[in-house]
Amino acid sequence: MVLGDLDGDGQLDAAVANSGGNTVSVLLNAGLQGPTSVPPSARAGAGGLAAVYPNPAHGPVNVRYSVPPFGKFTLGIYDPAGRLVRSWLRPAAVPGAQSLRWDLRNDRGATVPSGVYYVRLSAGEKPQTVPVVVLPR
Repeated sequence: MVLGDLDGDGQLDAAVANSGGNTVSVLLNAGLQGPTSVPPSARAGAGGLAAVYPNPAHGPVNVRYSVPPFGKFTLGIYDPAGRLVRSWLRPAAVPGAQSLRWDLRNDRGATVPSGVYYVRLSAGEKPQTVPVVVLPR
């Protein structure tokens, strides 16, 4: 993993060598604040991601989110190619604050390699996505 200002904007960015190939994932910091990289508008009670931490991560990642009043949502982890790595579907969740812990495993139970992944919450009108860097363990 390399940390530095890769795009010249004065913000710390990350580049991570992906396992299983000769590719690198680059995570450019767009000036978002705090460890979550979630905009304040996404923290509203209408449903949204509230926190994804630690980020970067060596171990399990905590995901805090809120469920909208209608209660149905999906939460997934995607790789840089857009492939679904891990998913959660909770059709009858109680509205309000919720949390889960991603153990850095895919849906088959295998540990994911280091790299950049995307936590995506689909609840309400606009899905929200937050990048998370998984460091070598």
